[in-house]
Amino acid sequence: MAVSPDLDRLKSQLLTSGLQQTNNPLYQVINQLINSIKQLQAFTSSGSSITLDLTAIKNKTYWTELNESAFLSVSRQVFAGTGITLDYSVDGKVIISVNADISELGYWAPLTDGDSIETDLIFADAEAIMIFVPTP
Repeated sequence: MAVSPDLDRLKSQLLTSGLQQTNNPLYQVINQLINSIKQLQAFTSSGSSITLDLTAIKNKTYWTELNESAFLSVSRQVFAGTGITLDYSVDGKVIISVNADISELGYWAPLTDGDSIETDLIFADAEAIMIFVPTP
């Protein structure tokens, strides 16, 4: 069992150290830390417990590697599509890589106004805008 520090003794040592006169800002910080630890001790020794609202956690939207919908009802499982790999080797990160020849996935075409008789290209800063058209 852990032994609680004697904070009253620590507080009396702080008062007799003379720090209040020589460096009052530091004294105030140390005093506040001691008071906060005393409040925490009182809270934990009173038998109080911290309760979590698990419903709020479960109802958030999560992207998951596996199907977690049984536990997280609004979660969405992430899948790697054609030519895409998901690398989970770095803790806390997902590295997404495209490992296919782009020509297999579609082609680039200029953006037009859609008029079938007199088609005009659409420009931005004197450059034709190109769009990627996925292969069906």
